[in-house]
Amino acid sequence: MEIMYHRKNGKRYEVYQYVVIDNHSYALCYDTDQAGQCGQGWCRMRLKDLVPEAHANPVTGQFMSNTARNKAKRNLKLIHATWQCTDGRTYDHSLIEEAIAHQQALIEMEKECDN
Repeated sequence: MEIMYHRKNGKRYEVYQYVVIDNHSYALCYDTDQAGQCGQGWCRMRLKDLVPEAHANPVTGQFMSNTARNKAKRNLKLIHATWQCTDGRTYDHSLIEEAIAHQQALIEMEKECDN
């Protein structure tokens, strides 16, 4: 089963099977909204109208290109980050210099053990 979203209305569908009918690709889907209203949620959707979950905008459910995604991402600001060294020790972003120094010490210790 795969989760897909409709390009235009953003509805979420569970896709169970792909079929070709008269040279057109369709997906056999289960619509939980439709199932709740009339008791039968199975429907057939044109594959060109569906977007895989990985390429859908999680807010609208509609297609989001990598260009649009990267454009939005460029306007984001990182507020909090944690750095983890190879030994598992973590440092807040404000302590980045200490993290680098600690990681460098770990690298030097590894070199000494290898010799």
